[in-house]
Amino acid sequence: MWYDEENIYSQVKGIDMAINEEVWLSVTGLGNDGVVVSRGNTKELGNFNKVQFYKSCLRNQESVSRTYNV
Repeated sequence: MWYDEENIYSQVKGIDMAINEEVWLSVTGLGNDGVVVSRGNTKELGNFNKVQFYKSCLRNQESVSRTYNV
């Protein structure tokens, strides 16, 4: 596997394949719209709930999470 600024390249059964953003979005069925969520911009998103967002990313949303303050 190798890559450049726009594509990721892989070899499948001896055939070079280029995977770019358009191909990836088509394969996964995702869209490329909306707001990018990153550290520091959540206040601009109104009622954005960090905990709910984190839980939505978990495989098992009912799992018990423990926090540790160090």
